[in-house]
Amino acid sequence: MKKVKAIIRREDDGSYLATFAEDYGLGYYANGVGNTVEETKASLLDSYAEIKKYYEEMGNKFTEIDIDFDFEFETAAFELVELVEKYKLLKQQGASVGTYYEFE
Repeated sequence: MKKVKAIIRREDDGSYLATFAEDYGLGYYANGVGNTVEETKASLLDSYAEIKKYYEEMGNKFTEIDIDFDFEFETAAFELVELVEKYKLLKQQGASVGTYYEFE
């Protein structure tokens, strides 16, 4: 089993994209998309499973992988800015510090 890094980044439209960090010489490539990080991870894993099934049906050699998900720096920075903006809005609406809110 080969270790593979998948990078998750936030797109301009707010969706997420997960792609392999580099060409690992597998002979295949998978990616995932979604509206949340979890959806995006699941999408990439579904894509991987479909490719594996296809290879097996065709009788082709398939290299199994262990995927390690990571974030692009811009995504983490974007999410932090977004969180700060939501916090400021809540403060303007009179929310007290320490009040728990769940964001969508």
